[in-house]
Amino acid sequence: MKYLLILYVCSYVTAETKCDSQKITGSFDSWNSCINQGYQQSLFLLNELYKEDSEDEKLAIRFSCREQGEPA
Repeated sequence: MKYLLILYVCSYVTAETKCDSQKITGSFDSWNSCINQGYQQSLFLLNELYKEDSEDEKLAIRFSCREQGEPA
């Protein structure tokens, strides 16, 4: 079974959470490897790519691992 890692960049600056960006970042052979990579990439995104916007926009990363072929 293959799993797709899907990352969502979410803003908590207003009462209504907005998760606009959706990125499929890879395919993994196991659930465990997908979840572990989700945590690693979330940390990277917040600390490196979105560092400047993170505080003002109250950004957080949400992610999921889905079986390939499973509807989003």
